[in-house]
Amino acid sequence: MYSANDMHLFHHFLIAAHPCIPQELEAVWIGDVPAFSHQYEYLMHSIIAMSGSHLSLLVDDPRCKMALSHRQVAIKGLEEAFTRWPPTADEAHAMLATSYLLATQSGYMPDGFLDCILSLRGCALLSQMIFRDRLEGVFSVDPNLLGTGLGLKPNNFLTLDQALVRDALRSLARFAHHLKADTAKDIEKALFVRLVESVRPLLVPSQGSQQSEPSPSPSPPHTETNSEAVDESTDSTVSAFAYTTEVPPNNRPDPVTAFNALASILLLLTTWSQEDVLHIFAPSSKLANVLMAHFGAVRFLVWPLFGPEAAMRTPVKAMVEWCEKLLDTVEDDEVKWTKYIEWPRRVFRTMRSCIHQKRGLTLGDFLDVLMKDPAAFREGRPGQL
Repeated sequence: MYSANDMHLFHHFLIAAHPCIPQELEAVWIGDVPAFSHQYEYLMHSIIAMSGSHLSLLVDDPRCKMALSHRQVAIKGLEEAFTRWPPTADEAHAMLATSYLLATQSGYMPDGFLDCILSLRGCALLSQMIFRDRLEGVFSVDPNLLGTGLGLKPNNFLTLDQALVRDALRSLARFAHHLKADTAKDIEKALFVRLVESVRPLLVPSQGSQQSEPSPSPSPPHTETNSEAVDESTDSTVSAFAYTTEVPPNNRPDPVTAFNALASILLLLTTWSQEDVLHIFAPSSKLANVLMAHFGAVRFLVWPLFGPEAAMRTPVKAMVEWCEKLLDTVEDDEVKWTKYIEWPRRVFRTMRSCIHQKRGLTLGDFLDVLMKDPAAFREGRPGQL
């Protein structure tokens, strides 16, 4: 039995909190999914849970306190559904919707980074099974949904401040030599390459500029679903990128390549072995912590430039807190790594100041500051909303 407060959160889901990506599935989230949530209790609880966490970022409302309780019920129900494997077509789609809602809710929780990735891994598994077995339902599933379904603005790509782009590349270059060590893992090397490919295609050569640094043009990183086997040229690609902060004068910016490389990082985190992914998130994995701090900063700078309009309403407070905790982990334990997070620290210092100005800061609000005052992010000072 659901309470009046639960129904209030259900209504909030319909009007404001439902997932906004992939953009073409918005009608499914506000129509089909709520309609068949009455058949699957764990799906209904995931809707209420996500809605409560979303609302908690916007206002102080006691009804939001029940979000975690609903989340626990949803997780328990989903785990029970997995014990009935293989599911029917209808339940497979209900399980996919629940996994995605739990992942989205994790994005609204300050300690939910790893939970988000683990839920997305469930989404990837279910998507592949639905696609392979042709299980018809409310979702039109692409096996690479997580990598290609984020959506792009159709036209008028925005240009990222060029000094900020070069700062990002220089920051990545500062610790590239650690990736050549015997202790560096393949997933760390692959993540580094994708990070550079998320930024470098956004460089715009200055008029009359001369190439002052070596600028090889390695092929874009692989984005196939089964990508545990790193390209044989990964080590040389890392070396090449370590010296690449400038581009030839005739270079043409390629925002689609940048966006796809960024999306492929999520694909990497959802398809590589769980052991590798847990290593990336382990507090003792300092190189991985530095990489993920850069992923957080690059994601915030690149995705708003190209994301669909609906995504601009996404609250960002919890995701900023994710990255602040990563930075604190690096700084607290080993001072020798601190110098490698100076750039992401400046980016998130500015983001924190924006959150202080507006509690319910959204991706769209952040984009406004990024366009009006990009120097704030380079300097780590407050930006004006």
